[in-house]
Amino acid sequence: MATGRTSPINLRRTRELLAELAEEGQSQLEKIEALPLVELQRDLRRITTQIQNLQTTLQTTVVSRLNRIDQNIASLNYSTRNNSARTHNSSLSHGYLALTPLVNVLDGQPIDHFPETADAIQSLTRTETILILRCLGATVLTGSTDVVRRRLRTEVGLKDSPA
Repeated sequence: MATGRTSPINLRRTRELLAELAEEGQSQLEKIEALPLVELQRDLRRITTQIQNLQTTLQTTVVSRLNRIDQNIASLNYSTRNNSARTHNSSLSHGYLALTPLVNVLDGQPIDHFPETADAIQSLTRTETILILRCLGATVLTGSTDVVRRRLRTEVGLKDSPA
């Protein structure tokens, strides 16, 4: 029997359903509003990671290039030192006079088996002579032991022929 009136139980239940729907709607609205924020946060993390990777790559590249510059400067210093030794050696008038030793152009260290005198070059083996030339950064020619020894004489600042 319909009287046109709503019972208090139905009204209460309707209010509860409306409250639940309002809560659910608010929750869905918050989720919808949060979606772009989540995407932005994800994009921001991705961009931050890319920037960190670029920064690491840049640091590695810069450090590597600075190390190469340092090596080049050191090599120039060693070459300058060797040029000074060559100048001194070029003034020697006798083969028994002491050579000013040259250093390895890569590390500035003394060169193993470097001859003490111009005359001592003649007693070097071909292998020793080639190793010395490589330490000086010289192009090693193919050829006889005498050819390689003449190249070494030139590299240490001596005249081409024995003194």
